[in-house]
Amino acid sequence: MSTRVAATLAWLALAAAPLRAQVPDTLRPPVEVAPIVVTTARVPEPAERLPAAVTILEGNEIPQPGPLEGLDGLLGAVPGVFVANRYNFSLDQRLSIRGFGSRANFGSRGVRVLLDGVPQTLPDGQTQFSNVETADVTRVEVLRGAASALHGNASGGVISLRTAPADGAPLSGLASLEAGSFGTLKWHARTGGRSGAWSGSASVSRLTTDGFRAHSAADQRQVSGALDWQLSGRTSAGIRVSAADHPVADNPGALTAEEVAADPAAAAPNNVAREAGKSVEQQQASLQLRHRIADGEIAAVLYGIWRDLDNPLATGVRVGLDRAVAGARLDASRRVGRAGPRLAGGVDLQVMRDDRTNRSSDTGELLVDQRDRVSEVGPFLQAVWAPVGPVLLEAGARYDRTVFEVTDHSMADGDDGGRRTLDAWSARGGASVELGPAVRLYASLSTAFETPTTTELGNRPDGSGGLNPELGPQRAIAWEVGGRGGSGPLEWSVALYTSSIRDAIVQSEEIGGRAFFRNAGRVRQQGAEGALAFRPAMPLVVSVAYTLADHRFTDYEAEGVTLDGRRVPGIPVHHLRARAGYEHGPWSAAVEHALSSRLWADDENSIEVAGWGAGVTDVSLRWTAHVRDLELAPFVAVQNVTGRSYIGSVTINGFNGRVFEPAPGRHAVLGVSARYSTGR
Repeated sequence: MSTRVAATLAWLALAAAPLRAQVPDTLRPPVEVAPIVVTTARVPEPAERLPAAVTILEGNEIPQPGPLEGLDGLLGAVPGVFVANRYNFSLDQRLSIRGFGSRANFGSRGVRVLLDGVPQTLPDGQTQFSNVETADVTRVEVLRGAASALHGNASGGVISLRTAPADGAPLSGLASLEAGSFGTLKWHARTGGRSGAWSGSASVSRLTTDGFRAHSAADQRQVSGALDWQLSGRTSAGIRVSAADHPVADNPGALTAEEVAADPAAAAPNNVAREAGKSVEQQQASLQLRHRIADGEIAAVLYGIWRDLDNPLATGVRVGLDRAVAGARLDASRRVGRAGPRLAGGVDLQVMRDDRTNRSSDTGELLVDQRDRVSEVGPFLQAVWAPVGPVLLEAGARYDRTVFEVTDHSMADGDDGGRRTLDAWSARGGASVELGPAVRLYASLSTAFETPTTTELGNRPDGSGGLNPELGPQRAIAWEVGGRGGSGPLEWSVALYTSSIRDAIVQSEEIGGRAFFRNAGRVRQQGAEGALAFRPAMPLVVSVAYTLADHRFTDYEAEGVTLDGRRVPGIPVHHLRARAGYEHGPWSAAVEHALSSRLWADDENSIEVAGWGAGVTDVSLRWTAHVRDLELAPFVAVQNVTGRSYIGSVTINGFNGRVFEPAPGRHAVLGVSARYSTGR
């Protein structure tokens, strides 16, 4: 962890000692609140009126993932989102929205991710979740569908995560301790509050686990801090800093069908022999300014990200990476006239520098020594107008220019340096109409683009450095119609979509943890999403999220084989998650059940991955006691209570059928949380 970031975190922790960040109460009674505004739309508009598929979870609506879960537990209740849990802390979980992002071999791509308004997605479209502590998240906002007209390199959508804001208490805090199967231990603490115009918070956590598979141990340490102050009645500012240190993240690799049948907890032999895994440190700092103007607002974010990575691969190559990112976001919005349209505009700027080396794990020989530079500029303009009360019209456009540059520092095999510029215009238009308080309908048409990531451009099958000149961006056009509404205890939403993608970036093969990519001809992605929430009585909440995804190649030839009509691998056709939560006195309980149909692990659809059968069930039970200002809550959770054997994720087009990434059987977590608040 760098000295400058450590010093800033220490100062924030001391500054936050008399302060407090609010943690929401569970199953809080409903109160009259202002309309929920969608921040990912980049123009302030109530969520129910936006002509797009949007899901917002707050407070007790957000599941609390167990130590071995993460984004899959956090986003499982969102239709259209599929998170494949590899149970492999070296690669992260594979996050996709409507199929976009399903090919990522590590981290995420094709989906824009924001944390407290700060982009976690790099200019090449790739996202790592090193600085995301799910225990701190108190608001989740997901915009599904083509979002390039708003956020650039985001063909699948946008996810915005918000951590707990400060409340009015001078001092309060939260601490939790969890212990579970496979030697898993996690502790987390958060403190904060408010004093006058100042508020702040600090959070620290650590997770250690042996992993349920061989060679899958992990050690994750995270610390973050926030400081906000109200400069005037119209102007506010905030600082966010965070640091993550993951010294251990072993990679067990994917297995063949025969290896899964023999022992699903085994690791791939080469991964063990080569000690595949990663050690990573990442820091982030940001400054945010917000100023209200007459019927509008101006906001700016300046941020920096630093990342150091040591990554031994099963191929016998050891990857080293020293990364620095600088970025800025500027947003402004204002209504034209008393009843005119609201205009929003702004620009995203990012610059990334990677010093990258590849060495032989056996001899230490330097194979690649290069500096990668990626820069992005993306101005946008958007208009939203309600010409008559129940009707809302939306239109927007954006231009993105992404430049990739490589400087080769090792000239022994020639100069692999080069430069590529990828640019695109993106547009969006839509309309919504309110037919009544229980029914709102919408339709939209959008275009999107997605560049290859730096890793995808740099992973060349011949092992050389530089940029792959044959790999280009993919482009898409997407239609969508949907509706949402609610009456009494019932809320519902539904969306139907179709996306036509040309020059789709697909993984051609994977060898020992290293993937290679190419452009396919065309892909058609179409599907349906639905969500239902039912609150028949205040202590009981039932919710269901369902996704139908029919994604196929429509013009694709690989190695002389025509693959038209084959399903895109890695995505199940049907996925459903249901949850029921109940509270009675000091007791609260929840049951979650997930179903997933079969999927394919390769482009040719020759390797079938079985579905989850009757499904996977998780249960949890909590008891809460109050002693003055202290709240204690011991809890127990059991995942996969029936001990079902299933595959959590796949390595697409894995070499020699090495594609299966098993999920654990029955496993449990015991824990206790404590909250303290004073001086309200």
